[in-house]
Amino acid sequence: MKKWIVGISVIIIILLILIIILLSYLQADDEISELPGGNQAISSDLYDYEETKTELLTDKTSFYIVTKCISNYLDMVNKTNSLYYGEDANGNYVKVIDDSTIASNILDILDKAYISENNITMKNVYDFVENVETKQIFIPLKMNILPGRVNETYAVYGMIQDLNYQFIKYLYIIVTLDIQNHTYAIQPILDTQYNDIDEITLQDRNKSIEENDNNLYQVENITNEYVSNQYLDSYKKMLLGNPDLAYEYLDEEYKVKRFGDIDTFKKYIQERNILRTLSLKQYSVEIKDEYTQYTCIDQSGNYYIFKETAPMQYTVILDTYTIDLPEFTQKYANSTEEEKVLLNLQKFFEAINQADYAYAYSKLDETFKANNFKTQQDFENYVKSTFFEQNKLSASNPQRQNDIYLYDLSITDATEKNQNTLTKTFVMQLKEGTDFVMSFGVN
Repeated sequence: MKKWIVGISVIIIILLILIIILLSYLQADDEISELPGGNQAISSDLYDYEETKTELLTDKTSFYIVTKCISNYLDMVNKTNSLYYGEDANGNYVKVIDDSTIASNILDILDKAYISENNITMKNVYDFVENVETKQIFIPLKMNILPGRVNETYAVYGMIQDLNYQFIKYLYIIVTLDIQNHTYAIQPILDTQYNDIDEITLQDRNKSIEENDNNLYQVENITNEYVSNQYLDSYKKMLLGNPDLAYEYLDEEYKVKRFGDIDTFKKYIQERNILRTLSLKQYSVEIKDEYTQYTCIDQSGNYYIFKETAPMQYTVILDTYTIDLPEFTQKYANSTEEEKVLLNLQKFFEAINQADYAYAYSKLDETFKANNFKTQQDFENYVKSTFFEQNKLSASNPQRQNDIYLYDLSITDATEKNQNTLTKTFVMQLKEGTDFVMSFGVN
């Protein structure tokens, strides 16, 4: 009898446990709502990120999607946007989109929580977004991401220039992407009190962003060529519009050895008129253990070597000769002596193209310098009056006399503005390692 009572008690306890488990499961299931496409969004009390749980963005696709969303936002808030103007019936250039429509479009891409929190309407929208009166170019510098189950939210830091590369200001802004619907939302930050985007706290936006006529983004294939173009273009914009920032991006060892101080760097920029027309001609990409290296060559054969750890997190080297880079020293070591002479000639003219007269002057034979260019300034004056701003080489008629090598060089204008050709004989002696001395026909 007692055994029977014990057995019944055990069964009742098991049933109670099963009922408790079932009730817990049903309660949790009530907190799950289906989204279009079958994805599930967890309620905020179950899916609650710490506000400061952000991380450096490493995904290039997201990086450039967010960049385009910000550029679109800056175009939309620009009251002088050419898209808002057109010809009237009389052929006059007038504003064809009214301010209320523009305000409505801006509301389409603003974060809905931001709108609600600030009671933003079409009438007061410019109290909460910047009133822009000119075309602004956005250059992203750093992004942090707060991952989410429905959305991904980004804290973004960048620089704004006008069309003439003039620096306007630094920008902090928050962008949310709905990764299912391919929609986005913007939360402006008008207060510029931050020193770094790591100071910006983010909240997980766990609601879908409804599609409208203005908030869609496209996912594009980000190739190595695209990134190389972006890096060269972004650094060009820094050089022209914000030299102090461009100086900070230089590789530390290279910065000290090549320039030494910011004033020398700014002089280098001033002497390179080609920067305004800078464009990518060749590139290569090599994945290292700690970084990815993008080697870019412009239309005049100048090098820009970017060592990247995350999108736009790079250091840059502006030539191949100031410091010994492993890939170039290895190539040099594996070359014949005749090939080394050609590589050195290329270095010499790379320096001239870069307005690095100190390096080029240091490679001249001492006797040759004493007879022709007693000072570096004498040499610089000669170069500017004789060679082109950007020089392109073609070598012929190689000769060797003991340890002396001679080459005839045909030198043309790499920019093709001048159709003349210079022909000079260059004489070189190879030294230890990658060192060399040289001279050339002055007349």
